[in-house]
Amino acid sequence: MKQRTKEIRNHITSEYSEIKDRLGYLKNKYEGETAYICATGPSFSHYKTDFLKSFLKDKFVMSIKQTYDIIGEVSDFHFINFCNLTNYSDLNEDVITCWSVWEQSQIPVILNNFPKCDLLFDVHKLGDGSPNLDNTVARTNQFDLLPFEKGLSRPWGPGVMYEVCIPLAMWLGCKEIITIGWDLYGDRVEELKKLDENKGLVHNYFEEHNVDYENTKTKVNAKEILGTINSTGELKSWLDSHEVDIKVVDPNYDNPTHESIQRVLL
Repeated sequence: MKQRTKEIRNHITSEYSEIKDRLGYLKNKYEGETAYICATGPSFSHYKTDFLKSFLKDKFVMSIKQTYDIIGEVSDFHFINFCNLTNYSDLNEDVITCWSVWEQSQIPVILNNFPKCDLLFDVHKLGDGSPNLDNTVARTNQFDLLPFEKGLSRPWGPGVMYEVCIPLAMWLGCKEIITIGWDLYGDRVEELKKLDENKGLVHNYFEEHNVDYENTKTKVNAKEILGTINSTGELKSWLDSHEVDIKVVDPNYDNPTHESIQRVLL
């Protein structure tokens, strides 16, 4: 965790009640930093907890969902939605907590049952507004809709990586993004390709992943994962046009993102 994150969170929560004002204050607050975005794929378990926390302790860290259980004490921003939801009752006081919702009924659930919600974003479908994966950024390659300059409402990714994490890293001033655990099914991609595109597998998660709310357990179908994988080349080109570099940590040498994205090790 960066030393200034505590001060930033204290300021936005004490001075601003509106999300747009909090987000406005955050503009370029981490300018020049590399954003390490921790996702829940199985390769997140490749590195021992002590190593991860030591490696990330002085870096700018974004944790997605249950990765917080492993590296929460070094996380600057934490991202939660209602897919595979767990109980976050002991969140670090200093971490800036970001929720995304796609139904208005989810908002009172957050406010009444969870201790922290510093930033809240709604997610909307593209096209005709129906929950069809063709109405996502990944399937349409409408990456120009992602920047927060286009508005607080987030276009459906699918997934928090496209909807909030990458756009927020850019808004905060980061010019390099390194993902850890963004596996997109890794070596199980060939298994997905054999399925009907509307059928899915239980998501490939890291070893210590858990879901406390059974009704939020989510299968990810082949159309969603393969659509995201196929979009990563366009994502890379789009980020390049904004002078942002993206790399994926790939310890198992099986990450299916586009070959133009550099693979790295920690």
